[in-house]
Amino acid sequence: MDFSDLVIFFFIAAISFLIGFIYDCSIRLIELKQQQQAKKDLEKDQLLKISNLKHQIKLEIEKKIQHNNLLIESKKQELKDQKNKNELEKLIKVHDDQSFEIRQLFSLINQQKQSFQAHDIKQENQIKNSNQLQEQILKKDKIIELLEKKIEAERQVLNQLSIEHIEALEKLNSEEGQSETLDKEENIEISDIEENSEISDFKENEDH
Repeated sequence: MDFSDLVIFFFIAAISFLIGFIYDCSIRLIELKQQQQAKKDLEKDQLLKISNLKHQIKLEIEKKIQHNNLLIESKKQELKDQKNKNELEKLIKVHDDQSFEIRQLFSLINQQKQSFQAHDIKQENQIKNSNQLQEQILKKDKIIELLEKKIEAERQVLNQLSIEHIEALEKLNSEEGQSETLDKEENIEISDIEENSEISDFKENEDH
């Protein structure tokens, strides 16, 4: 083997090594792109789940508010001639407590929304490989589960308050006394208008 053959051999070996290196880099680049695409798909799926959950929560709240308003309206006529001052104050307090619980629930939704947004921004900076991504997804699922439990607890509280509300109304129906009927009725209507206004403003602020 002369010198020219040796040069050709080394040249061919170098080309083979370069081709192998380029092929390996291409494979790794394809795998990296696939991992990035999988990450984006998983993030979109999580955002969709969160959006659906918030939508369901809002629907449940709106349904509960509408149901409570219908109950109040249906009982107003029965209360005209059978109101007692102390029981009316208790009824107004229950109504205010329900409004407060609803506002707290809306506040919780906004806090969770901000928390998820901050969590997503932080997640983008921290996730480096598929294992870390899976851990972040599990944490997010736990957060969603805790949120669902919290909403369920709030819903049970609202249901209990509604039951107490109805019981108070029925108790008032069985009692005598017509003093201050018109004044208290106007106060309840004003309270309802203010509450509906507060809820509408809250929803508009949230939508913005």
